[in-house]
This record gives sequence, structure tokens and C-alpha cells, in this order.
Amino acid sequence: MDQVLRSGKYDGLIIGAVQFKKSKLEDMYIKYQQAGIPIVSVVNDTYTPTINAKSLVDWRKLGYQAGQFLVQHSNTSKIRVAIMPGAKGTGWAPDTLAGIKAAIKDFKAQGRVDLVEILWGDTGDKAQRHLVNVLLKKHQNIDYLVGNALAVTAAVTAAVTSASNGSLAPIEKFHQSHPHLQLISTYLTQDVYQLIEQDKVLASPTDLMKDQGIIAMDMMVRILNGQVPGKDMPFRIGPHVPIIHQSNIHEWQFERLFGPRDFKAIKELNWQKNDVIN
Repeated sequence: MDQVLRSGKYDGLIIGAVQFKKSKLEDMYIKYQQAGIPIVSVVNDTYTPTINAKSLVDWRKLGYQAGQFLVQHSNTSKIRVAIMPGAKGTGWAPDTLAGIKAAIKDFKAQGRVDLVEILWGDTGDKAQRHLVNVLLKKHQNIDYLVGNALAVTAAVTAAVTSASNGSLAPIEKFHQSHPHLQLISTYLTQDVYQLIEQDKVLASPTDLMKDQGIIAMDMMVRILNGQVPGKDMPFRIGPHVPIIHQSNIHEWQFERLFGPRDFKAIKELNWQKNDVIN
């Protein structure tokens, strides 16, 4: 961000922050504001007064959709449920959990939904894979795991390491302890989409990331053309949150959600000898 600012080549910044609370980035945000460079936040919210506009969805809605699907899919059965929302320090993971709980309450399912455990953790594959194994080893007869995309993906795939030949996915490794375990993701990734196609994951709400990117770019163009967020255009806006499941996935093409299947984002950074990374 500092290199981008110092280059003087750019008119605006679109950023997907990974931390909600005020952080070291605030100093950079202020520098951008002082330089007259507008900032649009996309996908992930961030708490700072220096953001000009936001293209976001309410993560409570994603959690609510996942919770509603859980209640409806389980019908009237008593179920044991584990939830892996993500990292506590984010804004989206706690909001996701709040949405799941709200749906369980609104659909009057508190009496039959036993929340076995709520397990927080960083959303990296290694961390989530470890937590899934800890969860399934610790408990018995969990019916549903409602978790972030990395947790759900880790549950049904074997670890990719040099020593992983012949290793089992956690859901297979602990099948005897959890013979009826089914998975619901709290947000959609390319991997989760393919797992729904393969009938390995029941469902996932989607925040329509591609649409959020289009909206963010539109916001930036409007700001650079002189429109004022909150006056001439919304300060915050985002797409409607649908849920994708095994019965309707054919209605949602991969390209509609993510773009071309073979797309890879590659960024070249031409660092100079005098550039210092702190």
C-alpha cells in the first residue's frame, strides 16, 4: 500500500481487509485520505472512518441462511451440531455465528438443536484441518458440522503433504464416531462449490463475490466522477444472499459466481533495492 501511494500512479484503492478492528492499516488509510485517494472496502468490512464506500453483504445473513437450511434439512429430528465460524478477531465470523443462532431461534428449533461445541480458529487450511480433527476426536455422533469454507473443505479432503499418501479425510477417519455427519458451509468458495456438486457438502450461502467486485468498481468510478457516497449514491450496498444446495446448484453456473474456472490472479511487484518492507 505504501509503494502504491508513493508511486503517485493510482487514483483509488479497492481493498478487502482481513481485520475488522482498528489496526496498523489505519495509518495508511489516513495517508490515502490526505492524498485525496478514495478507498472502497469490498467483501470484508473494516472499522475505520477513512473508508469512502463499502461493497459488502451482512455476514449475519449468510449465517442465517446456513442456520435456516440446517433447521429445515433436519426436519423435526433432534440433532447434535458443531459450529466452526472462523477467527474471533474478524467481524464476519462472529456475525456468522449470530446469524446461525438467530435462525435456530426464529424457527423455534432450540429444543432439538444441541450445540455440541463452537470452535474458533484462523481460517488457514492447516489450522482448520487440525481443529476439525480435534473436534471429531473429542465428540461422538455429531449430525451436522456448520463451518467456514476451509473447515468444511478440510473435513472431506485428505491433507496434501509429502507424507499424505493413503491418508484419510477426517470425515472418513472418524466415520465410526460420527456415522451420520453432514456438512454445511457458511460461505461459498470454488472448492465448496465443487464439493456440493459431488454431494459431499449439503449447502452453502454465497455472498456473490464477483457481483461485489463489480459493485466496488462501479462505486469507485462514481466517486472519481464526483459523486458523494451517502448523498448521490449509497455508502454501503451489496447483493442479495442466496443459498446454494445440491438441488439447485445447476441453476448457479460456476462462471456466474467466480468467473472462468481456469482464471488465476498473478501480480508482479517490481521492488527496488532501496525499498524496505517493515
